[in-house]
Amino acid sequence: MTASRQADILIPVFFRGGAQTVFISIANGLAERGHRVRALTFDANGPKVGVLRGVELVALGKNPYARIGNVLRLARWLRRPDAAPVVLGGMFSWNVKLLIARALSRAQRRVVISDHNHLLPRVQAGDRRAAFVRTMMRVAYSWADAIVAVSDGVAAETRALGPRVAERVVTIHNPVVDGLLIEKIGGSEPH
Repeated sequence: MTASRQADILIPVFFRGGAQTVFISIANGLAERGHRVRALTFDANGPKVGVLRGVELVALGKNPYARIGNVLRLARWLRRPDAAPVVLGGMFSWNVKLLIARALSRAQRRVVISDHNHLLPRVQAGDRRAAFVRTMMRVAYSWADAIVAVSDGVAAETRALGPRVAERVVTIHNPVVDGLLIEKIGGSEPH
């Protein structure tokens, strides 16, 4: 398979969250279309791991909360000759980590990140961690090759980070109809 048909997708954990579900759908969809897809993770456990179809699981470490260690693990991965030419990431703080990792690695990989929620309300409510992440986003997001927002509202909030960020933002809504949905429709619930 050619390098242009490969993608690595950062899915840090598999035990919770809508963004993880979206990235699993994207990974499965790309794999179904013949792309070589690897899910990069820091915790290969969790109920959502079993939903991957035709996607290689790559465990980069065992602690999804080791912030600096995980950035360094990502940088090492990106330097590998077999790393995909495109890496997809999602979730605010993980996007920042992925972009810093690429900068540290000096690897020629395209990084496409996505935002799935609004962060600004948390900042306005006094959440210091959210404020720190948003500050980091102002710089790191300008390093992304593309930024996908799942709604026009999220896109507007991301564009507000600055002109160098704004020019990279596109709106692509979450995938809704996929093989997992079809499978669920055909099944029955115990309740």
